[in-house]
Amino acid sequence: MLSSISQEEKPATFTFRSDPEMNQMIISEFRLLEGLLAFRANLKSIKWGYPKFEYLPENEEEAQKARLPSISYERRIQEGEAQISGKDLARLIISKDRYSSLTVYLSFYREGVNEYRNYRYCTPFTISTYILEGLYTRGNTNTIQVKRDFKNSTDMVANVEALISHYSKETPENQTKLLQTLKHRGMRFDVDGIIGLVVNSRGDLHHFQNNLNRIQPTTFDQDDFETIAWVSFALTELAIKRRIADLNSQSRN
Repeated sequence: MLSSISQEEKPATFTFRSDPEMNQMIISEFRLLEGLLAFRANLKSIKWGYPKFEYLPENEEEAQKARLPSISYERRIQEGEAQISGKDLARLIISKDRYSSLTVYLSFYREGVNEYRNYRYCTPFTISTYILEGLYTRGNTNTIQVKRDFKNSTDMVANVEALISHYSKETPENQTKLLQTLKHRGMRFDVDGIIGLVVNSRGDLHHFQNNLNRIQPTTFDQDDFETIAWVSFALTELAIKRRIADLNSQSRN
């Protein structure tokens, strides 16, 4: 049903009644078909996440009443715009060798940003953990050891504190999502809680088991990783900025 549009020109909302079990069954079939065709015929994807709702009238009278016979939607790719002046670009090119130690980290960052703009959050989250672990751990991969290394790093702790300080400027929706995510895992909104959230989520995603009785993230659950991807990528940006500042400081000494 099409809602009325207010004087504030708010987006219209649509409500469709459907059988959720049937919808899930159809989606499951397309997920399997997508995987089989990707393996067998180099298929890129099936847009099972963006269904088309279509009203099928049973007679001419019903057809005359249908003002909105069908509707579908897709998310737009969030294209980033270059925001750098010619003078700044020239400075960057001249001083680029100063940042050669960050080449791999920046490459990972670029891939993560591109995936994030396409609403694929699992990959940006995974990439951000690569960067954070590369910068702030001693080559450890064990969850307990990674948490310890993060907490022992003054830079990592400073990044988390900066994230917490910036948090109040986020939209109410993002604030609520983060607090709910922490609460769901029994964690507090503090340095230990944020580090625990990132490291534990990393373990959930990286240690997949083909067990239907085990609740765990998959590539089908991209939206479930939006909050943690935002948190981990924000920490990654802070980490890279901090390392760039250190390199600039070293070059002046």
